[in-house]
Amino acid sequence: MSIPLKQDPPVRGRSLSRGCTLAVGAATTLIACAGAQVVPKPQRCPTEALEAMKALKLRRDAKAAITVDIRYPDRLDAMLMLSVHDGDIVSVQEEKRGGLPKGTLLYGRLWTGGERVMGRYTRAETPDGHTYPVCFVLGNDDGFWPLETGSKPGAALLPRTAGYTVVDAFP
Repeated sequence: MSIPLKQDPPVRGRSLSRGCTLAVGAATTLIACAGAQVVPKPQRCPTEALEAMKALKLRRDAKAAITVDIRYPDRLDAMLMLSVHDGDIVSVQEEKRGGLPKGTLLYGRLWTGGERVMGRYTRAETPDGHTYPVCFVLGNDDGFWPLETGSKPGAALLPRTAGYTVVDAFP
């Protein structure tokens, strides 16, 4: 007497095992990708921004002081340092520079992973509502600001006030 072999359960078991392995592998890949900092590549400034900066008399390497994040203009808990994260940022210019008056809002993006914070500003809005495309970087012309002591992954500490530099290409 022979007993027929059941092939279905082992096949299902292997496919379930294989499916779990694939799912774990995919999840691991997604987690690894989510944790990796994606820093933008260097690029030239758009022609419109170069023309606008020329009309505003903003020469390459010009610098101005800014309050890094307008959400913390005069908060006592952020008088010296503030915590920033990856993503969009709105800063305010603290002095007149070229045709941009004090109080001009600067719209940009920060990347906070790694040893330094990278910041790029692409739009300026004056207090009277005029907007201009621009190419400014946080800090010096390399576009980076060093992390302050006490920074943690996902929460970079920066001084409340810093500066920007006018560039003709993002580093």
